[in-house]
Amino acid sequence: MKKILIVLMLLLSLTACAEKKDNKETVAALRKSPEYLSYSESNIRNDYEPYYTFEGENENFKAVYTIKPIDQSIIEQYSEKFPTNEKLTAKSLQIDCYLTYKGDLAESDLDLPSYSEIDLSNNFSTCGTYLMPPRLVSILDGKSDLVSYYQIISDFDFEKGTSELIESNNTVKLTSKTKSDSNKDFNFELTLNRVDKK
Repeated sequence: MKKILIVLMLLLSLTACAEKKDNKETVAALRKSPEYLSYSESNIRNDYEPYYTFEGENENFKAVYTIKPIDQSIIEQYSEKFPTNEKLTAKSLQIDCYLTYKGDLAESDLDLPSYSEIDLSNNFSTCGTYLMPPRLVSILDGKSDLVSYYQIISDFDFEKGTSELIESNNTVKLTSKTKSDSNKDFNFELTLNRVDKK
């Protein structure tokens, strides 16, 4: 009887080990891909302190959403990078969102999706991003932003660094969906709360 129990316990532990997702090889291959590297090099760096910051997290992920001023060098970089896009002005604000994994992605048992759609919807803007694995891993590693765009917020007061529209919103919602409802790791909603300026 004792031997049967030991065998059953071994079988159960082997089954549990077999079900655990091994991401080491998948993540390592994605980190070496040209797409991964191009995403991490595509950001326009902005070292200004944000006028507004929103933060939120869950068991696996942390998200940060910032609204920053821009200067002439950022306007020029943007024009060089996107010559056919509408030109930025000093009244444009840079809006970025980062979504990072709170651990080592290669060591995780997350079920990486073949496709993920992440929506940021709030009163300042609405945007959706469709992510394939190289971009998703680059974002979760903190190497590139989830979304970065420029917008003029009509009531923004640059002298005070405030906007009534933004002040009236204490949260930003971030929603992640995959093609499959069974991929629970990437089907979630995060509420990002506005962080008071120090």
